[in-house]
Amino acid sequence: MWIGRWIVPLSLGCALELGCVLELPAPSPPPRYAPVLQEPPGPLAAGQGRILVDALNGPARVSVVEPEGERFVCLSPCAVDLPPGPHRLHLVAPDDREETLTVEVGADGAVYQGILGVKRDRATLRWVLFGGAVVGAVVMAFGVRDLVKTDDNPTFYMPDNGVSDLKDSTHYMRGFWLTTIGGALLAAGGGGALWLRDEVQPSTFIRWVPPAPAPTPP
Repeated sequence: MWIGRWIVPLSLGCALELGCVLELPAPSPPPRYAPVLQEPPGPLAAGQGRILVDALNGPARVSVVEPEGERFVCLSPCAVDLPPGPHRLHLVAPDDREETLTVEVGADGAVYQGILGVKRDRATLRWVLFGGAVVGAVVMAFGVRDLVKTDDNPTFYMPDNGVSDLKDSTHYMRGFWLTTIGGALLAAGGGGALWLRDEVQPSTFIRWVPPAPAPTPP
């Protein structure tokens, strides 16, 4: 069975995470525009800075990554008030797109705007497909054995004297259907495990500072 010599090992390699990652290009940087916030921010507390976070393919849950864990802050687009300095934000969209951003909070009211990347792990489904390919290979092996088996008992013998006798052979029919079903499982499971890959796409975020409003004339 030449087909099993490469489908089963390759599908096993994919199930074991060997070379089965589809790396997608990063999205283009988004245009700069003032985000429309989900909720208007309140007054800024003393000792706090403010940034605006906007995931264009959101909305995304925005959490601050702290030593003791993650703390949910808001649903983007939104304002995030934190002490001045670097912080880490974890953004998660409903379709499992996510990114951890390192942001710099200051007095400039910077905007972090971008497109979340994707990380889709399909290892479990590949293992299921690989299991189907293994079952198909075993079933196909039994079918091929019945197709080529010769024995002194005429019931087990595949005669050469006519197509009608061949079709009437119990073992031939069983071998034919086992080979057909096993081959289909082998091809579908092995091919599926080869085709189904994890998807990884980096996020694209830009940081920009809105221009300061013009001073009010006296």
